[in-house]
Amino acid sequence: MKVLWLNGYAPDGTPKLRLVADSAAVKHDRPVFAPDYAGGCRGVAAVAVRISRLGLNISPRFAERYFSEYLPVLLILPESCADVYGTNGLYLAADNTFVTGDSLEAAQVQGSVELSSGAASVTVDCAPQVMARAIAAISRHTTLKLGDIVVYGSECLPLPVAPGENVKLSLQGEELVRARIK
Repeated sequence: MKVLWLNGYAPDGTPKLRLVADSAAVKHDRPVFAPDYAGGCRGVAAVAVRISRLGLNISPRFAERYFSEYLPVLLILPESCADVYGTNGLYLAADNTFVTGDSLEAAQVQGSVELSSGAASVTVDCAPQVMARAIAAISRHTTLKLGDIVVYGSECLPLPVAPGENVKLSLQGEELVRARIK
């Protein structure tokens, strides 16, 4: 499984990607360990799609066929490594720091979705054509396989996190992530 975090596009249309190590991924309802070397952490919540079929160099007009569900994700970033993991960071590798939630069927999402945690929220444009553009652009550079996760990271929800906290994320008002920070 690959986790590809789309962080916008270069002027020539090439996707700006962050790679998240597969060892970072953990299913929600499991403990999430904030790195103890970090000197504090912050969370970033975003919306992702799970790839449902094999594809390379996918045409934008067919890319909607390559995902069938949306899911909220939470990434725990160590504050002490902000320069490494920040906006220009390419590889995110701390184990057990990328939380995937339950999913919504793609048919349930028609345009924008609200990603929320407590009182904080952000509206994310998840129209199928937006995600299809991302999938098509990424597939020009790598083979997408069943189970890969593509995170639409251009519109994120920053969250303060600390050991002992419980973070809950909702999409469209439906709670899909519950994470205990240890």
